Amino acid sequence: MLARLDDPILAELVGELRNDDATLVRADHELREARMRFEVTSRKYAVMRDIVSRRLGFSPYAKSIALPDREDQVKFASRGRYRFIHMDVGDAAVAALDEAEEPVTLEELVATLRNGGIGYPADQLPRMLNAALMKKSGVAKTHDGRYLRQEEAELEDLPF
Repeated sequence: MLARLDDPILAELVGELRNDDATLVRADHELREARMRFEVTSRKYAVMRDIVSRRLGFSPYAKSIALPDREDQVKFASRGRYRFIHMDVGDAAVAALDEAEEPVTLEELVATLRNGGIGYPADQLPRMLNAALMKKSGVAKTHDGRYLRQEEAELEDLPF
């Protein structure tokens, strides 16, 4: 049964709802496309980050670098917001420790990884991070429970 709207205000409201419905459908489509573009771009970014890091011998976020044809240092628009995206939690932790100028707590490391785009649930990250750090070589814990990177030679000199 077709309901006729004789009330002009109600007819206008239904017309506005119809327009908003169409806009919402378009926005949903654009959102799905943006998510796909983000997924593809973030995967490409992760590959390029890893290639550049291997070639440099360090993360481009760990030290200032300059390109041969420029005097100023390379700046990233994201300011490192995605530097750990698509990384294994242990590898991301090691990279974050390489960037740190002094030993850091587990909480500080969790915050650094979250701010760097690590893709693990916030409630699971501390436990996963702690387990990963215990397995990583070159990572040590200070007497006050902070984590730091150590050279392999330094680790071999430890009495235990």
